[in-house]
Amino acid sequence: MKSPYQHIFALQRNRRSALVPILIAVSMTASGWISQGSVFKFLNSPPIHNGLSGLLFRLTALSIAVLSITVYSRLMRSRDREVLSIHPIDPQSFLRALMMDTIHRSIWLPIGLIGFLTPLFFVSSSYFYISVVLILSSCLGGIGIAFAVTLGAVWVSTAPVAQPILDALRGPNPRVQAAFIYAPGFTLLMMGLLLGLSVEGGLLVIQRHLFYGAFLLLPGAIGLLGCGLALKLAPGQLVRATAILHEIDAHWVSVDSEGQGHEQHVYLDWMAKHSPERLRTLRQGWRMRRSLAIGPWICGALGALSAWSSNGEASVMFVNLGVAIGALLSGSCRDGDPLWLDYAIGVNRTKVLRARFEVGILYSAGAIIPVALVGLIGSGIPHMALLLCLAFAFCSASLSTFLGAKTKGPILPSYGIGVIVLWSILQGVS
Repeated sequence: MKSPYQHIFALQRNRRSALVPILIAVSMTASGWISQGSVFKFLNSPPIHNGLSGLLFRLTALSIAVLSITVYSRLMRSRDREVLSIHPIDPQSFLRALMMDTIHRSIWLPIGLIGFLTPLFFVSSSYFYISVVLILSSCLGGIGIAFAVTLGAVWVSTAPVAQPILDALRGPNPRVQAAFIYAPGFTLLMMGLLLGLSVEGGLLVIQRHLFYGAFLLLPGAIGLLGCGLALKLAPGQLVRATAILHEIDAHWVSVDSEGQGHEQHVYLDWMAKHSPERLRTLRQGWRMRRSLAIGPWICGALGALSAWSSNGEASVMFVNLGVAIGALLSGSCRDGDPLWLDYAIGVNRTKVLRARFEVGILYSAGAIIPVALVGLIGSGIPHMALLLCLAFAFCSASLSTFLGAKTKGPILPSYGIGVIVLWSILQGVS
């Protein structure tokens, strides 16, 4: 008998347009060909595997970051939890259906990455097929490990043995929230170690060391084990997470009611002293989209480390990724609001849109500043590349603002396509 949860998820998929994932995958394929001269320039300078290993590691690590955040959002902060929290459920059956639905919804990512690597096929089919296996294995592993880590974070959040560690890491957040904050990062750390082994294993297979081919399947195998562990954890942790999330939300409500959520506690509030529209956007971003403020700084730090080690290509990639994350705020801060809301509450729509664009630029700056500072004290990326990153920030924030003003639903699919196209154009210019 088909699970009722699987039936519901199937209905949701049928009501959702399949065109957007297809467009994203096609855009990623096109971007691979457009940026062939810069991204795949190692194809013209053998040995190919030296450049390919770095490209595969960065692409798969990026996909794991996307999947870990997706799993966390769907498992902990989705609308399904709001509905199911007041009804009795079968945790394992629901989680099994959610896993399958997450795989369905995320299938565009490995397909797009494979399409991005199609120029490799016409140089060496063996390199291409090994890359395909690695991408599929890493995406499956990322989903499985993300589910296990996220549900494990529910146990860790209240485990007495973990309290000293959580107190050291939580900052101004409640202790139980610290476990959830670092769950996607822990997933990325675990998968990063596995990806390093898998990439090297794939290169050894090309060199006729077939025994190391098992390393290519290692992320996927660990991911399947992660799915099994998550199903074991589901009866005790899935429903319990709702109470912990309510505790976290109640904490922040009490903080706001005591005046601790005043504007001086908002990220970049000093940039909005004379602009209430900008302050409103900053508050929305910091309270509802905090990952869009933190993400650019993480990417900027990774970009600075890459620039310091004279790996300019990796540095530019991390900077542009952080810029795209930060600029997403310009349009996503109105997700869920009807298009007529700004008119109904009597605000100046032009000023609101300008403020959203400006805050998107400010959030994006977190990815650019660390790399620029490295350039002042050491060997950073070329000035032209830095200028192109700035141009990418302005274009991404403009696109995000426009989509936020004109789109009824979430802007992420359309924004993702647009950012890929912009990135490909800038790669061609550079």
